[in-house]
Amino acid sequence: MKITIKSITQNEEAPIELLLLADPSEKVINRYLHKSKIFLVKDKDEVLGVLALKLEDDEAEIMNVAVDEKYQGRGIGSMLINHAIQFSKNSKVRKLLIGTADTSENQLRLYQKLGFTTAGRITNFFIDNYDEPIYENGKQAGDMIRLEMSLT
Repeated sequence: MKITIKSITQNEEAPIELLLLADPSEKVINRYLHKSKIFLVKDKDEVLGVLALKLEDDEAEIMNVAVDEKYQGRGIGSMLINHAIQFSKNSKVRKLLIGTADTSENQLRLYQKLGFTTAGRITNFFIDNYDEPIYENGKQAGDMIRLEMSLT
């Protein structure tokens, strides 16, 4: 494998099918996609993973991180998040945020392992903002767990 990480240009389309793995609503994805820097992990011409990073003033938020199911468990998600951390530091961002469902046990462990700490909870986020219920690990997603990392 020859893995590279690159940002897409304005002429390129973001891989919606991959983004939908992490966020099942195209309507919700479209709310943040045009405001985000999109990074792709590629092996030659094949896209293995994607990350959407929204930059605002001195904060950045990872809005979506997804890895093709064939390549999950190989460190590609960590690679993308570490890239976003470095990019944010280089962009003089002071704080990096990420949110996930209260049912996303594996994601929560990964984010904490990479240095994020719990910053709060948005009650009923996934109930109030999605047309269809989201189930993960046998439970309905309700609250969003917010995590953050200081970059200073």
